[in-house]
Formats: sequence, C-alpha cells, structure tokens
Amino acid sequence: MTVIPELTEADPAVAGEGSLDPLGLASIAEQLAEQLLPSVRARMQRIRFVTASAVGALASEGLHDIPPEDRVSTPSLCFEWLVLASFAKTNAQLKALDASGVPGSSKTWSVYKRGERLSARNYLKSPGVFGFTGVYLPLARDLRVLDDARRSGPQSFELIRAWELDDPEFRGGFVDGATGSSGQAFRKKLRVEIESSLRSGHCSLDEGKHLVSQIAGAFHPERMGQHERSLYRRWLTDDESNVRSEVARLIGKIAGDYEFDMIASLLSAQISGDLRRRLTAIRDYELVANTLTSAFRKIARRSTVNVSKPVEIGHLVDDEVLGRCFSVLPSALTKAEESLGDLEGGLAGILQSRLIKFFSLGTVGDFVESLMVHHEDVQTRKPPAGKRPWFEQHDKGWVIRSLYTEAQDIEFELEAFVHPYRLYAMKSFLKDVAP
Repeated sequence: MTVIPELTEADPAVAGEGSLDPLGLASIAEQLAEQLLPSVRARMQRIRFVTASAVGALASEGLHDIPPEDRVSTPSLCFEWLVLASFAKTNAQLKALDASGVPGSSKTWSVYKRGERLSARNYLKSPGVFGFTGVYLPLARDLRVLDDARRSGPQSFELIRAWELDDPEFRGGFVDGATGSSGQAFRKKLRVEIESSLRSGHCSLDEGKHLVSQIAGAFHPERMGQHERSLYRRWLTDDESNVRSEVARLIGKIAGDYEFDMIASLLSAQISGDLRRRLTAIRDYELVANTLTSAFRKIARRSTVNVSKPVEIGHLVDDEVLGRCFSVLPSALTKAEESLGDLEGGLAGILQSRLIKFFSLGTVGDFVESLMVHHEDVQTRKPPAGKRPWFEQHDKGWVIRSLYTEAQDIEFELEAFVHPYRLYAMKSFLKDVAP
C-alpha cells in the first residue's frame, strides 16, 4: 500500500525571510479564488481527510479538558499522529512512496525513518494550519462537518455513517455506539490512543498492534466506498444557487489540469453570468500578475548573470522581455480594473490603490524603477516588522541577494498564471468521489 508521498511541506519558517509574494499580488488572487470556490484551498487534494477529521472529532469527545503533557498538543493533533503513523508503518517495506495529497506526510516519513515517535517537537511547526485537520478545516466547517473548535458539527454524523457503512470491518456502530459492534470497538480504541498520546506528549501507537492496519485502511484516501462518495458528490454539486456547485458540475467534464487551461475551457462553456464574471476577472487579473512577475523575475535573472556587479536601468531598457511586459501592462491593467469592478468586494479599488504607480508609465526605465520601488514597499509592509528586499541597492543599480537568484532565463508567456485558483483541488475531489 502506497500512501505517504515525499511532499514538500508548507512551513512558515522556510518563508520567514520574506521569500513569498514579493510583489504583494496574492491577496487579490485569494479573494478571487474565494469567490470562485469558497472554502476550498489549493493545498487540498483528497477530500477523504474531511472524513478522517470528522471521525477523529467524534472519537475525541470528552478529551478536550485533559491537559496535554507537552502543553501544546490537542486531541485533533494526536489523532493526526495516529493516522499518519499508521500510514508510515504500513508502508515500512516500501522504498518509493508515490501517492499524493497527504498533509504532514513528508515530516512523518522522516520521523519514522529515524525510529522516533511523532510529537509536537518533530512534527509540523504549525500543525494547526498545515496538518490535515487544518488544511481541510475551511471545507469541513463549510460542510458543517466540524465547528470552529474542530469538534463534531451537525453534518458529521451523516458523513461518518456513510463511511462506516462502506467499511467491511465496521458496518455500523461507530456513531451510535451499539454494544458489541466492531464500530464501537474501533471508536473506543481510537479514544484510548488519542488520550494516551495527549498524556505522553507523543504518538502512543505501537507498531505491532492490529489497530495500525485498521487505521491505515479506514482512512486511505483511495478507499472511499459508494455511500461516502455519493454523499460528497451531493454536497459538492447539488446546490443550484452556489457558484462552487456550478464549477464542480462543470469541471469534471473539461480537459487539462493547468489552471489557465481549465478557466479558458470553462469560459468557452455554457455557464451562468455570475460565474462568467468571476472567471473573466481571474483571467484578466492573472495577466497583470503574470506581466509584473515576469518582469520582476527577468530583472532578477539579469542581476544573477551580472554576479556581484549592479544591474542598472540603463542595462535593462533594451531587454526584450521587459519591453514586452511594459507594452502589455497598460491594457492589462485597464481590463483587470474593469472586470474586477463587476464583482463585489471592492477589488477594483484595491487593485488601483496597490498598483497605482503602474497606471501611468512613460518608458521601460520608469517601469523598472516603479517595479523595484513597489517590491521594496511590499517587503517593508510584511508583518511583523517588515522583510528585506530581494535586492541590495547599489548607487543607481541593484544586486540580487543569493537567496533569490534566477538560475534560468525568463520568458514572458501570455497564457500563464501566477496564482492557483483551487480548480485542481476541486478536480481532484471529483475524481476521488466519482461513481
């Protein structure tokens, strides 16, 4: 069984120097993505972790008042440890782990290979955000499977009933606690292990226990049965008044996994006016984001090639990529401002205020200078006390810092997106819950 991939984990410490979003373009993209697919996130891939979170919340009832030995762990975190440790131990004989979409898997596998137990010390630095409960929490809350405190929501029981009916080991008993049922026994075992992990400060699960294979099988992302799949399809696609449901109904029918291709395909289909306005705004905003990002990366590349010698505006004004970006930007900004103005949320005004310096540029040199000033402003505003720019200023030029050098030349491709819009996540969900 291959469950845990060698994924790159999201980790705030890695980006602590300010390596993300150097032009401050992500927040508008996030607001557009939320208007398109609310409560879905780009890091989501396997909707079955909503089920796992629901099962863990029910099994953890009554444990939230127990003071954890390490003073930081929670019942939901301890349940995550049980699931991920079970995946790792079930895969112990495998050299290559080729499945995908398991938050926390890379850290878990490295801990397991060292012969250690999962704990707050060696697990994710921000497990409440980047563990599977945290990653899937927005969707779990929206579906009313979990509440804001990560405890059972009103829809969790319907989901867990579907899950237990599909599992040949349980066939009921987990939700209603039917005496003598295998479902009741499994729930009790999970509760004992969660409590033990809370009191010990690490994952208490022993490798030799039958429970390891039970847990790994019960939450394997590719083992959803027909009741669970059917319930998710209904939740995702049946709301006629919901844009997310409209996207879900359409996206399973279109080709391609790349965001630009999927949005282009949706725009060419028969869709509601509401959805068309949102997709058009995304397409137009991404042209602005792509233009600015390509130009910024091209400057970084030119500085990288110059090594320690500053790259000056005079060196850049004849650059072909920068020239193309400069020529595309004015019309791109106009179109984006217009299409964002068709949406709620005041996004056109936000675009105008944040990118005001790019609306009236006379030359490529003005463009380069404005871009570098904009980058420095963005870095200065990053919490908690600002971040250093990617470049060091030297008289009239800039030198790229070693953390941010560009190893390859930069092309400007009009049909490219900078930001994810959660379409791949939804497509992955629909693949998992297909009949």
